[in-house]
Amino acid sequence: MKVVAICNLRLKDIMPNTHFYNFTLDGESVPVSLLDAPDLDYTEVFSASSVIFEVSAFSCNFRDRTLLHLFYENCKTLSGKQKYFYSPIGSEFAGTVLEVGSAVTSLKKGDRVMADTSYPFKTDGSMGGIPTNFASQGILLLEETQLMKVPDCMPDEVAAAFPVSAQTAYSMVRKACLSKGDNVLITAATSNTSLSVIERLKNRGVNVFVLSSKAAKYERDFLDMGVKKVIPLSDLQKKEGLVGLKFDVVFDPFFDLYFEKLMPLMNFGGRYIFCGYYNQHPFLGFEEHAKNQYPLIAKCIASNISLIGNCLGQKEDLIEAISDYSNKYYIPRIDSVYTEDAILDFFEKSFVSERFGKVVYKYKK
Repeated sequence: MKVVAICNLRLKDIMPNTHFYNFTLDGESVPVSLLDAPDLDYTEVFSASSVIFEVSAFSCNFRDRTLLHLFYENCKTLSGKQKYFYSPIGSEFAGTVLEVGSAVTSLKKGDRVMADTSYPFKTDGSMGGIPTNFASQGILLLEETQLMKVPDCMPDEVAAAFPVSAQTAYSMVRKACLSKGDNVLITAATSNTSLSVIERLKNRGVNVFVLSSKAAKYERDFLDMGVKKVIPLSDLQKKEGLVGLKFDVVFDPFFDLYFEKLMPLMNFGGRYIFCGYYNQHPFLGFEEHAKNQYPLIAKCIASNISLIGNCLGQKEDLIEAISDYSNKYYIPRIDSVYTEDAILDFFEKSFVSERFGKVVYKYKK
């Protein structure tokens, strides 16, 4: 099976004809490659509710940046029987079903599937979330409840970039309880989640403002998506930068970066909805933000501001997003698609270079 992987260079002795690339991330050089690895034997773990499928495409999210560093640490650890010579990576995928268990009713051999990241619980009561951290593994086994059938109108490169950001965005907007005319601010506007929120808010009758460090470069793109005003991140640093602006709702994927700065800009009774934080790993350049949160919490209390956490979304959010895509109401942003030996380009575009949308790797058939 084909596997885009993080590698231990000891693999050179095992696979002498394989080409390895050095990908530099956060100052660390990480060997990556497209491997022709042995198929995995799922016999012992295959159950009545299992689905085995061949991965056709996959993508990474911000969370995978931290996992990449952790997986490489595992790859460098060669002791005893646990020899992690390589590790797949990625949290979203598209694939084709090869085999299903006897109790599987919603999928059959030949169906195309993507991740169902429903959280906190699946329809069978089991714990939900990201189904796998190893989406690049050429053949995967997951449970039926962790998968969603891909509609015929959705190509693999879209399906492999769809569920996490769409499910999260639809959940966040649902929780916002928006009213016509609300002023809405979306931070980190070129992040996958924020782009999906912008897309979800089209034709909702709200005034959409976005905050971005790349405001000048992508202003036209944002305006074409229905954004009312693009605010440069530098304006947030100036006392006079956002004079006169107040927001009813803030959508924020990086709570630790923006919460303290944006609280003074919230209207009475506002909703601050967040789904993650930036400083997930020491390699990302950890900074301490707002050591003393009491004044901020006091502001929330006095102004009846609701802090609303969001992790992924419900199954119904994904179903609605797929329906909207099928009816051309929701268009996910795909920046680029890589294939074959463009491994280094894929990793650099996913984690280092500027992008406007998801980056996908697609296996050649």
